[in-house]
Amino acid sequence: RAARQGAAAEADEPLPPGAKGADFRTLQDMIAKGIQEAESGATSLECDLPTLSDEDRELQRRRELVRRRREEEAAARQKEKEAARERLRRDEEARRKRLAEELEREEREEREQREAAKVRDAAFQRAPRGGA
Repeated sequence: RAARQGAAAEADEPLPPGAKGADFRTLQDMIAKGIQEAESGATSLECDLPTLSDEDRELQRRRELVRRRREEEAAARQKEKEAARERLRRDEEARRKRLAEELEREEREEREQREAAKVRDAAFQRAPRGGA
């Protein structure tokens, strides 16, 4: 229904002069002429746009410089953050390595002490008891 009502609404628009009862070729020429007129109207609108003044160009140039500077500063901040993260990662890795080495050293010392105690105990067991 909506399509039919839309078609009926379009049919209510007045036809251009000479369109009613015209043959296909005439209608095609009328359409081409309408397109040309629309394009020339768009071109004339573009020509009517004011050109940028020197002040406007300078303002645009400054804005572009500010935008570029901000982008560069943001990139530098990002690079600093990444470098700081990398430093923290390396520091954490070094700390873990030191802790692992210290734990290994302590375990080795404990093992050596246990072995020394076993040797001492064995020597004490074999030693003749002098006495009574």
